[in-house]
Amino acid sequence: MNASTEFEKVRLSGETRARLFQKLTLSVEETRQLLGIGRTAAYEAVRSGEIPSVRVGGRVLVPVASLLRLLGSTE
Repeated sequence: MNASTEFEKVRLSGETRARLFQKLTLSVEETRQLLGIGRTAAYEAVRSGEIPSVRVGGRVLVPVASLLRLLGSTE
């Protein structure tokens, strides 16, 4: 899976974008739901670095700012 081409197809509604800006990070589950991809694909993309992530304790979190950059959203 190539994240840059796969995720460029995602369009964020104004409401979704507003909710994203209220959070600094998303769980991998929240990220996969937003992107419309499966659990395995999401974790593979995180593991490979296609989806930027940080580990906090035992949790893997996706920074919203990094995800928006990946999706090409500047708003």
